[in-house]
Amino acid sequence: MMGEGVAVSNGVICLSTDAGETWSDSSIDKNAISVSSFYSEFWGWNILIGCDDGTLLYYGETYNTWIDTALSNEPVIAAGMTDLGLHVSPVIIATNSFTYNTYLPIYPTSTWNVYNNQLNPGDSITCGELNYNYQYLVGNGGSSGLEILTLKKYYLLDTLWVPTYSSITSTFILEDIAIYYDYNLFICGDDGKIFTSVDDGVNWLEQNTGGNYKLKSIVFGYNDSAGYSVGDNGVILFTP
Repeated sequence: MMGEGVAVSNGVICLSTDAGETWSDSSIDKNAISVSSFYSEFWGWNILIGCDDGTLLYYGETYNTWIDTALSNEPVIAAGMTDLGLHVSPVIIATNSFTYNTYLPIYPTSTWNVYNNQLNPGDSITCGELNYNYQYLVGNGGSSGLEILTLKKYYLLDTLWVPTYSSITSTFILEDIAIYYDYNLFICGDDGKIFTSVDDGVNWLEQNTGGNYKLKSIVFGYNDSAGYSVGDNGVILFTP
């Protein structure tokens, strides 16, 4: 299905079925900080929303309702779903300390496999992008505590994250990550900064956005090079 979109924030879920031309919103009593949507011809339309209190909200078209699961005591910073065929659809959720796996559809009694992210002292994870081919979590750490930490694994059901630490040229508070064509990473944050890496976070190159606003989210289209980043005061950046 094409044209469906989900946006979340503190106390609200916004849904679109016409490529963002119109939106409907629903109130929630949670601060939603991450979201993933996925359509399967077998399971239908699925939405995962992670909240800052460790709650996971799940909507499954198979039973047309929302499920509220207290998954962790840490913020759910990233979520992802995919279809491996034969109606096997893994789900991955990440917090700062742990990664969780299960399968669609999600029920209140679903079994979650839990894996330690194996962070070093002083490391912290801020956000992640969890797609079919590669999964990345990013944050800060290293000897200075200010280096960009990139965790990578190659397959949705892998349990081992490979860490990379990299210094950048300026102080940077990280907010979000996007993957373009499985290997080109983009991160955004404060002061209008966007950095990109083509070597799994070994080196980061700063992009010129021309502003000093906080950028809170970044995303690239699945089938083209269009990129979007949104931030405070209604700022929307676009690259064709």
